[in-house]
Amino acid sequence: MNGLKPFSPNPFFHSMMSVLHFPNLCQGSRPLRSRKQANVECGDATEASRHDGGLKQANVECGDATKASRHDGGLKIPPLDKGWENARVPSWNGADRLQRWQARHLMEVFLSEFNLLLLPGDGIGPEVMAETRRVLEWFNTHGEHQFHLEEDLVGGAAYDVHGVAITDATMEKALQADAVLFGAVGGPKWDEVPYEHRPEAGLLRLRKELQLFANLRPAICYPALADGSPLKREVVEGLDILIVRELTGGVYFGEPKEITETGNGKRAVDTQVYETYEIERIARVAFDLARKRANRVHSAEKRNVMMTGVLWHEVVSRVHEEEFPDVTLEHILADNCAMQLVRWPKQFDVIVTDNLFGDILSDAAAMLTGSLGMLPSASLGAEDDKGRRKALYEPVHGSAPDIAGKGQANPIAMIGSLGMALRYSFGMVQEAELLDRAIADVLAQGLRTADIMAEGMTLVSTRELGQAVLDALAAQARKDAGQAQEALAPKSI
Repeated sequence: MNGLKPFSPNPFFHSMMSVLHFPNLCQGSRPLRSRKQANVECGDATEASRHDGGLKQANVECGDATKASRHDGGLKIPPLDKGWENARVPSWNGADRLQRWQARHLMEVFLSEFNLLLLPGDGIGPEVMAETRRVLEWFNTHGEHQFHLEEDLVGGAAYDVHGVAITDATMEKALQADAVLFGAVGGPKWDEVPYEHRPEAGLLRLRKELQLFANLRPAICYPALADGSPLKREVVEGLDILIVRELTGGVYFGEPKEITETGNGKRAVDTQVYETYEIERIARVAFDLARKRANRVHSAEKRNVMMTGVLWHEVVSRVHEEEFPDVTLEHILADNCAMQLVRWPKQFDVIVTDNLFGDILSDAAAMLTGSLGMLPSASLGAEDDKGRRKALYEPVHGSAPDIAGKGQANPIAMIGSLGMALRYSFGMVQEAELLDRAIADVLAQGLRTADIMAEGMTLVSTRELGQAVLDALAAQARKDAGQAQEALAPKSI
């Protein structure tokens, strides 16, 4: 690609660079050969740019701050912890400490580096994770942030090597990571392993030790797939539901959990337990998300037959009344909610529910869209004192061992889970929207894996669909860059 090009498709980045008096970087510059270096001096940035042909390096000399750090695959900016106060940035007008502070923090936004732990797991997990990794590498090359990727074993794959579903070492990596991308676990191969070492135990341990109490499962029907739903087009077209599932309490974690001999057979016990604080925090997540959507929440429980349902109803009602009175709240019994999801799903916006019912309702909602292979999910913990959350992102689908290794898996749910990570863990909203548009473009082209194949469409493999998403990303990025450059062009008066 020859000629002028904007340095970044992000208009906010351009305004930030203008504040810092790097006008040439905002307007674009001549492409450089692969790995050619350009020296950039603060206040007189001449020709530093990334070129499609390869990675470019540019050094920035800002006073004593000569050590550079990576940005957008090419531009080198001095690290913020050394030399910044002495950097030669002109036109500060002497006393603008606030402006200097704002510029510093704007720079931090665009110098962000993130550590991601990838856990592909079993079955089709490694295949869909491989395509997601390619998307991450695309963002590393073309984006304004750097992802450091590490991969490890979980589930049956970990059991085969280590005799456990997840090792302590892998768990420690997950605790230290900014986010975890998780594929899928399980399969008939491990049906007879000890219960405490079953593949699913690895996922449950991650959820528990990362304290991931909020599971977000969107059910979105892409326009190109409306006819692929088992329901009529008019029922699902435009569907956009978010199910907020409590993830660390309830029957999956309650004690006792056991099977005992009675002398006349066996007796199995699972225990459904919820405390007030568990319901309060998941309710707050649901109400807060609803404020950013259609401002409507349905709370699903079984208060007619379960005491945990009675407490759930009471606590959600109180949190609503005291903290979110502007949000519309409706209570619904979980079995009725399942029926209404099939009858008229578009009546829902945000559904908040417990662990067991959330597991069931989210799978039912997933099929409204045509395939489990389409839907991502996010599992989030509480904010720490720096406003960060532990998080794990995974597709809703399982390991699908029957098609593992055949190149038939749909990678969109896994790639979409990355999109949720961009949005919820890294604050990269524009990049998340770029990825969403790329996926929609691929589907609009008629490309389909077997699970969403329809008459007149083109059947493609896992790898081919992943490549199509990469191509669509590049096309969308070029389109956005062109629009940003046009917006920045001088306007005649």
